Amino acid sequence: MRALLPVGRYLGELERDGVPADVVRIGEADVPLADPVRAAVWLAAYGTAEEPLVDRGTLVAALDTGFPADAVTAEVDALLRLGLLVETDGGEAFARRYRLWPLGLTLGEVPGEDGCFAISGVGGGVVVDAERFALWELAPEYPDLWRLCEAVAERIGGDPRTVLAGALGALPTLLAGGVACLDTAEAAEDYERLYSAAARMVAAQGPATTRDDWPQARRERWRELELLLTAPPVDDAAGVADPAWQLAARLDPAGQPIGIAEAARDWDRRLATAGGAAVALPGPLYTVVTDLLEELVQRLAPGRPAVTVGDGGTDLSELAHELAGRLRPERPDDHPPLREPRPLSAGLPLPAAAERLAAVARSAAEATPTPQELAATADFGVHRDAAVAAADLLAGTGWRERHDGIRPGTHLVSIQRWEGAGWRPVGLAERAAELRTALRDLPPPRPPAPAEEAGWVVLPHQAALVTAELLDELGVRLRPGRRVGTVRLGTLALQEFVRTRLRRATIEP
Repeated sequence: MRALLPVGRYLGELERDGVPADVVRIGEADVPLADPVRAAVWLAAYGTAEEPLVDRGTLVAALDTGFPADAVTAEVDALLRLGLLVETDGGEAFARRYRLWPLGLTLGEVPGEDGCFAISGVGGGVVVDAERFALWELAPEYPDLWRLCEAVAERIGGDPRTVLAGALGALPTLLAGGVACLDTAEAAEDYERLYSAAARMVAAQGPATTRDDWPQARRERWRELELLLTAPPVDDAAGVADPAWQLAARLDPAGQPIGIAEAARDWDRRLATAGGAAVALPGPLYTVVTDLLEELVQRLAPGRPAVTVGDGGTDLSELAHELAGRLRPERPDDHPPLREPRPLSAGLPLPAAAERLAAVARSAAEATPTPQELAATADFGVHRDAAVAAADLLAGTGWRERHDGIRPGTHLVSIQRWEGAGWRPVGLAERAAELRTALRDLPPPRPPAPAEEAGWVVLPHQAALVTAELLDELGVRLRPGRRVGTVRLGTLALQEFVRTRLRRATIEP
């Protein structure tokens, strides 16, 4: 039997984006479990004092009076994909990916039981031997379970693998007693933060062609980093799209997910196809469309950290779909199911993968001029935003929004508003209301006139269809509750396509 263990610390029922939900903190992120079945499954995975060991069968049995077995099984699979449940395999790889966090309060040595210690906890507490107590006591000092076991082995004069075997056997009891929880190891969090910072730096410079005139050493360091960041993720859910690097709005004809870079190449080819009915848009409507496409581009900016869209996205999502419907003859089929976010380091050997990414990213950043050096030398070969991102990476700063206060689950990420004393973010619902007001009295799109009047913009047939697909993509991504993991570097192709090729396809009288 492979035991199931919950990952993360339970924070209780909290309000997130106006909706109460059970919230779990994993790493540095708070994950709401709004679905009652999902919350019940995760909480039941802690087991009980009488039956601390949990697997799929015991979870179904424990919840059989409240939820259908197939619903419980489906949520187990979903929580495994999310990284909020893990099946232990007893190996060192597991121990390097997770860490132990002590909870509760030690009550000291148990009178009359030499070498046994009592720990209080919300699950009733536990009594453990000296080795397990050392695991609990030393846990905060070590970044993962493996290095914790090495430290305990050194203290007691044992073998780390033997200590690990004992720790894995004791974990269900510690978790059920409420005296500890599992979390992702620091290496997994470091990898996520490093990837975000490095992808932001590479994306700020743009495609590799912008680096042609660089010194060879700098080009080689950046190329090595780019190859590392674009390595395909380990796939454990074939056929289910990951919106961190694949389209959320459609699948290919064979029913498989489409990478965003692949989609951008396909859209580029389609723009070169002549024929079909062009569409004329009033200028203000075209401006709204381009603003929404820029929001999509920036939501898919490489390195953007994971986000969950709040209820404020509802109307802007619907508006994007409505505008898409004005540019094409028919509405597409239902959009495909999407996978939940998972750590970027899933399937990679930790901490080695995090250490390699850190070394390669720092090497590339160190070869990049600082913003001050750029200003002093008038070096136009490095974009200033890339130099700023490189300096941030070296300083340990990860992702940075354009302005403080932007929360992507609630606000636009592409625009801010100046109000007297400074800039402020613009809410998703606020922007949707503004756009609906601006569009209210505009004439609808129509076939172009033989001699098109000023103030109208003409989209060739394929440009109109591609624009509709992009608006649908934004609409799917702005639906409340939509969760997207850290965006991968491959989405950079979308930025180049929307800002250059698609805009050049537009015909203005």
